[in-house]
Amino acid sequence: PAFDGHNDAIIFGFEPMSLALARQLKNNGWGVKIAAMRKADEIEAVDDIDIVFMDSISLGCLNKLEPKNADTMVLMLSDRENYQWCELIYEQIGTKEIVVRASGDRYYAKKFKALEALVVDPNSAMVNLMDHFVRSPNATSILLGMETDQDAVDVEIRDASIQGLALRDIRLPSDILILSISRNDQMMITHGYTRLRLGDVVTILGSQESIDKVGLMFGPT
Repeated sequence: PAFDGHNDAIIFGFEPMSLALARQLKNNGWGVKIAAMRKADEIEAVDDIDIVFMDSISLGCLNKLEPKNADTMVLMLSDRENYQWCELIYEQIGTKEIVVRASGDRYYAKKFKALEALVVDPNSAMVNLMDHFVRSPNATSILLGMETDQDAVDVEIRDASIQGLALRDIRLPSDILILSISRNDQMMITHGYTRLRLGDVVTILGSQESIDKVGLMFGPT
């Protein structure tokens, strides 16, 4: 979807983890809806998050969520339900990002990847997380947002005046570190002579104040 100056996410599945994710995204400035595959009287009232109740996996129910305004869809249901929603979203909406919490079943993992979804297996993710904490505790704490004065975010290049500039020629705040650049869904090896293009997604690390400054330089985050 065209960027409207505001990041929006739709989370499919109502449970404590999806509610916690919705609140964390909201705290970081995102607009969030939760699509609950339940009836309204089956869950406790939630005042701070928009809950949309769904009675089927269908285009009609999907359209109730105004999906074309969303930047990211997060699927947190069973593998079968996740795949049905993922296929429907991919074919009908073409949303920028689809993130799937999967069970680890290789059959479904391949099907999700064929639909260009980002697959998160909670079991392997936890093992990898613990591995990173053991080997690089400081870096892992920063990347997970556990250091209150630093964060890592993705910023898309939207300002045409940045087009063609080399990284070494851009006056970034001194505490900003460029972790990676993704171009056309491919990660690039970056150096000072790397020239930026519109649509590049730059992952940066730094203080929130400096991140905000870079966001204004490159385009809205």
